[in-house]
Amino acid sequence: MSARVARSDPGSWSGVEQGARSLRRFVAVLLAPLCLCACGGGGLESGTRAELERLEHLAFVAPGRPSLVQGAVRDASQLAVEEPLLVGMYEVTRGEFREFLAESGSAIDPLDLAYLERAAAGDESLPVSFVTRDEAAAYARWAGLRLLTSAEWLFCALSPRTLAYPWADSWQQGRANTFELGLVPYAPTPVGTFEGGRTATRLYDMLGNVWEWVSDDLRPDADPGTSASAFGGSYLSYKREIYRGDAFFEQALVPGDRFDDVGFRVGSSARHWLEQHAAELGDGEQARRRLNAIGRRWGSGAVQLLSELAASAREASARRALEALLAGARG
Repeated sequence: MSARVARSDPGSWSGVEQGARSLRRFVAVLLAPLCLCACGGGGLESGTRAELERLEHLAFVAPGRPSLVQGAVRDASQLAVEEPLLVGMYEVTRGEFREFLAESGSAIDPLDLAYLERAAAGDESLPVSFVTRDEAAAYARWAGLRLLTSAEWLFCALSPRTLAYPWADSWQQGRANTFELGLVPYAPTPVGTFEGGRTATRLYDMLGNVWEWVSDDLRPDADPGTSASAFGGSYLSYKREIYRGDAFFEQALVPGDRFDDVGFRVGSSARHWLEQHAAELGDGEQARRRLNAIGRRWGSGAVQLLSELAASAREASARRALEALLAGARG
């Protein structure tokens, strides 16, 4: 028995959230060329950013298969993650997205770029929003990463223990930027603000702040051209379990939607990324110390993969980088 994906029902939203979303859609239609101007400055050093710095913002997520309880049936087939992942610890920020636009503005409609070039930088540490799914995917490609699939995102948020919330099975106020937080005015917070709300693998804001685009739809009959999904809620959403009964906390969208509370995070196959970039991680003493610290954060779950990659590395610089990560992971 497969898990049913909850499709958001506007009739079930609170009056506040329904009114806010209606207003946002109206604004998005009228001001679409202006929307991306909120994508601030700073963050990534464009496409030439040191890969070591990029790696320091990626969490290691070991493969697994969570248990989904549906009456007497347990079925985790939809959410099985068969290979280790590297996943952005934080939602992509306005500063990071601005750097992407500065280097690859041709990916955006020229009419929009005219507005973007005149836009004032916003708070660089806030999550980017008002981006379409295609623009989110374009950023991910530019960064050498990709959007997470629905299954990967849900696995990361639930953990193999299938927790109701990213941090535990019970709601705890002050661990996520949802409507209950009561900010005035309601607004996103800098990524990574809620230390107590992170997952065991150090992923922040998997609940609240901004909804997060994923690359696909769990429904087998979904049309990728017209059906899209975002997960995790936002500062304009009331809190809810990531997984409840036989449904997930999902927002049904179309790929071209723009909302001020929909953003994204990025990830990759851990094996693929490390095979491609290990030789670029640096070979000096300072780089080895930083790699060792990353390995310690990743923990024992990364030992097997790092051992395999270090043993098979052809370039000496890649092998030394992987061995430094491995030493940290072993503790």
